[in-house]
Amino acid sequence: MDLQRTKKKEEVGEKDEGEQFDLEKVSFGPMEVKPGNAFALKLKTPGLKGKGLERQRIKFVAEGVPCGGTQAVGVEGALPLTPPSKSSPKETSWSNLKGVEEGQFEVCYCFAADCTAMSHFTKLGGILHVGHLSKEEAEAARKAKEDQKRRDKLKESKAAKEAREAREAREKEAQRKRDESDAERKARQAREKRESEAARKKREAEERRKEQETREAREAEEARKKGAAAKESREAREAREAREREEARRKRDADAARRESEQERRAREAREAKAADADAARRESEQERRAREAGEAKAAREASEAREAAEKLRREREAREAEARKEKTQADLDRADREAAAAAAAEAGRKAAEAAMANFKPELEITFKPKVVRPRERFKLTLDEPTYPTLVPRGVQRVRLVRKGVSCHQNKQPAEVGPYELQITEPHNKGKHEVEFPDLEISASGSYEVCYCFHDPCHYWDTFTKLRGEIKVGASLRH
Repeated sequence: MDLQRTKKKEEVGEKDEGEQFDLEKVSFGPMEVKPGNAFALKLKTPGLKGKGLERQRIKFVAEGVPCGGTQAVGVEGALPLTPPSKSSPKETSWSNLKGVEEGQFEVCYCFAADCTAMSHFTKLGGILHVGHLSKEEAEAARKAKEDQKRRDKLKESKAAKEAREAREAREKEAQRKRDESDAERKARQAREKRESEAARKKREAEERRKEQETREAREAEEARKKGAAAKESREAREAREAREREEARRKRDADAARRESEQERRAREAREAKAADADAARRESEQERRAREAGEAKAAREASEAREAAEKLRREREAREAEARKEKTQADLDRADREAAAAAAAEAGRKAAEAAMANFKPELEITFKPKVVRPRERFKLTLDEPTYPTLVPRGVQRVRLVRKGVSCHQNKQPAEVGPYELQITEPHNKGKHEVEFPDLEISASGSYEVCYCFHDPCHYWDTFTKLRGEIKVGASLRH
């Protein structure tokens, strides 16, 4: 027990000017409570110094159950992750606790950087008694029960002892026989294993020999096939080369004959063309020359008409382009007017939205429900907002829950509040003047307040403000 407490002190690691916090000096009270009555558990912590006093945690377990065991259901109002209601260097307290079942309970205590691990909890001295009997009466009843158990053990008869000794002797004899049969079985198995290993080695050697013979035969066959293929391919190559040489010779002879006949044909055609030109020149007359001159005049006239038509088309195209530029300029002016009007309307809408947001006071004009829930019970948080600005989208609203008295601008959302991403969850429209945030859950008893934001985006805590009222969480509270 001393070694365990020393290890816990090392994990706590709370020091101040060389003085170490001693868990042996921590005590709690009260030690007797009536079932159904609310009480506050106070811890005396002399010598506790330094920062992080709010990290202290407690856990209730039934008497005799280790701190790593199940949380006692006889005491409600504090879980291993519930922070203290008040904390100071000398005294820490958890309020609104209640004993719901009679019994004896022990208190486990943790003051470490991480109290989510049950190994960081240490039992404190003393017993918390929940019941109508006094502590002395409960202790007397427990001692009477233990005395009765001792008397029952002393009533064991001699015959029972002899029967037990005989049974033990029979079991020892049966065990000896089983040991002998196990030795014989192990020897037989070892012999069979050696024989099996020898047969396996012999079989493997035979398989390797056959595989070697097969491989040698396959290599010999492949070498024979390669030699035959090489011989066949050499003969085929020589025959192909001979055919190619013969075809090349025939092609050269044909080309030479074709070139010779082509030269003769060209010479004949040149002579015929020269004779035809001379004949045409002789047949040309003065009438043909005048006709040619008339054709040239007509071509010149047609060319002049074509130039005039092209100039007319150019002037018409330039007129159309000027008209198109004029129409485009007017369209640009109309579009600029429309954009200016749209910008003015957007600016007017923005100013109206800002005025509406400035006049909207959520802490006075918004109410919410429910006001009472049970621990670990899922519920919907509904906001009634009849004066919500119509120009501000309802989807930008966000909420977060904090313990009563804690500022919206400080600290993270408590660990017992779910979902963890509540601050970034978008609401659902329920009616004309209502929105709701579904699937909320609070696992610890206490009082909580609603922090509200409608300034998009709601990424920062200083944009949240508290709504009127609070949510009370407790097992015995009524809706």
